Amino acid sequence: NPTADARHIAGMSLNFLRSPAADLTLLAAEVTRMGGQAEAQLSDAVTSVSRRDATLAHQVIERDARLDCLQREIEARALQAIAARRLAPRDLRRALAAVRMAQDLERIGDLARSLSVEPMIAAPLGEAVSMDLGAPSLKRAIRLSDAVE
Repeated sequence: NPTADARHIAGMSLNFLRSPAADLTLLAAEVTRMGGQAEAQLSDAVTSVSRRDATLAHQVIERDARLDCLQREIEARALQAIAARRLAPRDLRRALAAVRMAQDLERIGDLARSLSVEPMIAAPLGEAVSMDLGAPSLKRAIRLSDAVE
């Protein structure tokens, strides 16, 4: 498609006009946005368990796909910044840190999704929902969520 090719070429030329600092600022903003979404996911997952709210649990599970998509976008943007120019070591570390943070935040979303399955199963059965926050992976997710704030 010639129009799509022209847009792609125009987008590439705009990427070369941006400075590495601008690329890293965009990456930081995306990671921050993703962090807010992961925090909301985790909070809603805990709420869905404590209230036995299957509707909220279902929403948490559906929203996990957004975090997966954001992770892929951040990785692509970081790789594009790395490939497009020779970054200084400090800038390269920042770009790689953004990728690692996005992976951790995506994992928080996965943990929130997994946690939200319990109320969906227990609520229709009228069972009590256990709230075992002793799981190491969930504790790590909560620490990461606190760190994002």
